[in-house]
Amino acid sequence: GFIVYANDKYCRTIGYKKEEVIGSHVLKFYPNVTPEQAEMGFATIRQAQSITGEAVITTRHNEKIVVEQSASVVNLNQRAYFSIVLHEITEEKRKEQERQRLLEITSFSLDRTNEMIYWLDSKGDFLSFNETMLQKLGYTAEELKNTRLEDLFKSDSKEAYAQSWATLQN
Repeated sequence: GFIVYANDKYCRTIGYKKEEVIGSHVLKFYPNVTPEQAEMGFATIRQAQSITGEAVITTRHNEKIVVEQSASVVNLNQRAYFSIVLHEITEEKRKEQERQRLLEITSFSLDRTNEMIYWLDSKGDFLSFNETMLQKLGYTAEELKNTRLEDLFKSDSKEAYAQSWATLQN
């Protein structure tokens, strides 16, 4: 578990000089991993010969960086080494969390508006709808999922419905 090589980008990213990294145990940079977990990870890499996953590494200043890592076994001069390639995804993870937060806020808002809001597929089947729609129409969620928009316009002629649907699709 000791580091025998680190490239310049890795050293800059974590804020250490190369000579400070070389010879260090990898756990120095993985704050959330216990020695037991590390040994299990090493065993998994040995068995599978290659794995990919996400991890959190720590910089000199205790900043947490989320990385996607690929680890594989490399044999050199009759010795086995682990080659670990890291790709920083901290910003991508932050953006994904922000998208998720915005989606939750949007869903919360749409569910609480007094307007009926729904989404249909191209055939007129309901994909989703808000609580107001259920309350105003008197349907349960299960009933409305099994209903087509066309079924809600029973009093309209089929021709009028077809024309309205064509307009909505364009």
